[in-house]
Amino acid sequence: MSTRTSNESTPLLPSVAASASARNHDDHASSSNSNSSRPVAAPPRSFSDQVETQSRAASIALALQCIVAGFVDAAAHGTTKTWVAFMTGNLTQLMISLVSLISISIRRPALDAYNTAATTSTTSTTNLPRDELLQRLSLSFSSILGFSLGAYLCQLGISRFGSSHRARLLFTPLCGSIVACVIAALAFFEHRQGWQLAGRWGPIMLGLLAVSMGAQAAQGQRSGNAPWATTVVFTATLTQIFADPTFPLLANAGRKRVTSVLCLLLGAALAQTLLEFVRAFGQHDDASSEHPLSLPIALLFLAVLQVWTALAWWLVPSAPDAR
Repeated sequence: MSTRTSNESTPLLPSVAASASARNHDDHASSSNSNSSRPVAAPPRSFSDQVETQSRAASIALALQCIVAGFVDAAAHGTTKTWVAFMTGNLTQLMISLVSLISISIRRPALDAYNTAATTSTTSTTNLPRDELLQRLSLSFSSILGFSLGAYLCQLGISRFGSSHRARLLFTPLCGSIVACVIAALAFFEHRQGWQLAGRWGPIMLGLLAVSMGAQAAQGQRSGNAPWATTVVFTATLTQIFADPTFPLLANAGRKRVTSVLCLLLGAALAQTLLEFVRAFGQHDDASSEHPLSLPIALLFLAVLQVWTALAWWLVPSAPDAR
């Protein structure tokens, strides 16, 4: 009985098997090439996605945030002389009002004469009456407090969901839009009594607007897109532009920073143009004061801008390595 020295599975015709294997390899390669040449469909968007913050679509969303910052500050400052996005001015205004208020309290024997002189139309903060100083102090403090609270709440969301979570990025401008609509509705129904942000409820309403700006500032800062990191406060942006070693021949990052500043100016111009339009065509008797409807109209326009910003974040593609 003979012993087998070869495996029974070994083909009897090696040349035939080799050619068959080559054909299979060629068919597989051609199939792979045809599959790779087909256009790959973009994955469906989901609220739970992490978005690509370095994409062009993300730059558009961040540019809209810059427009919103310029718009809301121009609208709020035109009514209350208080910022809701630029905290440098508010911090300075807070201390000016506080020191002036302390000075008035110390010089109380001359308070009556002081108030009489103040009504003769001086605009200096140190010559304002005590009530107006208290009002400015409360507005500045509420704005700073609201901005800080908004930044803190946004950071809590970032810690929970991530800095580029789509639902969180949508949530911030949508909340700002709702706040703007609520304040606009209140201002509209109370406009016959001349209600404005500088009234009794002004500090609360201004603080709510500042909350959305604080959250937007934190959102831009943590987006990971360095040229758009400051979508609210632009002192650092101007410094980075003009201190850039390549200025004026800026690189791509520098050009994006210039675009962010231009978007801020565009937002402020839109707000002031809207206020001037309402003042000119609103048939208001006193041309020196704001029209009662100027604030609600500006806030409704702000709400629309916030919705556009949320839509822009929805259109940002998902990060491929985060799905």
